[in-house]
Amino acid sequence: MFDWCLNALPESTGRVFSMRELLEMDITEICQELGLEANHCSALLYRARTRMRTCLSAKGLETNDAIG
Repeated sequence: MFDWCLNALPESTGRVFSMRELLEMDITEICQELGLEANHCSALLYRARTRMRTCLSAKGLETNDAIG
């Protein structure tokens, strides 16, 4: 489910999300690597997290599933 939702993100949004959440890069590193302003990078992360949450919820995963 996670991979499906990640692949459904727009390319730039998915790239920033993957760099932050999977590769554990900090915002400064991501911005330098992709040539983005910090505000734009933060906005992409917000959108990615929101879309991932929505997608995973639609697939039947709930917040409590992630906690336990």
